[in-house]
Amino acid sequence: MKLSIAVLSSILAVCSVTVANPVDPSSTMSAEASTSTASTSGASAGGSDYSSSYDEFEKYCYSFSLEQVMLIKRLAKAEAQFPKLSKKTNDKRHQHAAQKKVVDELQDILDGLYGAMHWGLEISELAELEAELLKQREILEKIEEELST
Repeated sequence: MKLSIAVLSSILAVCSVTVANPVDPSSTMSAEASTSTASTSGASAGGSDYSSSYDEFEKYCYSFSLEQVMLIKRLAKAEAQFPKLSKKTNDKRHQHAAQKKVVDELQDILDGLYGAMHWGLEISELAELEAELLKQREILEKIEEELST
């Protein structure tokens, strides 16, 4: 993946400098009369903006429009961010599974205690457990919302 990012970045660097279509001198009235000429090397008056290793990719640039160059740039950025986002998503999924387990266990405890109410269990204890269950469900819903965005 790093190699593909490097190649895309190299092509992008070259293409962003040489995105204009070169002018065919034979199609103009007089090539000698022209005061400015297009540089096919992408070098500016101050020198080259990129290393000579980009020269090998320049041959691929003529067919890219500015929009396509921007899409290549977006793709390279997205590929660079993918591992980080993937890890973040996996961490959220593990957090979701753990929170769901907490909620399920609390629900099982409450269900068992409702059946044992006739054994002298106090209502305040049930109310505390129900409040805790609601709190844990809110946390679970928040995690689910984060996963869906």
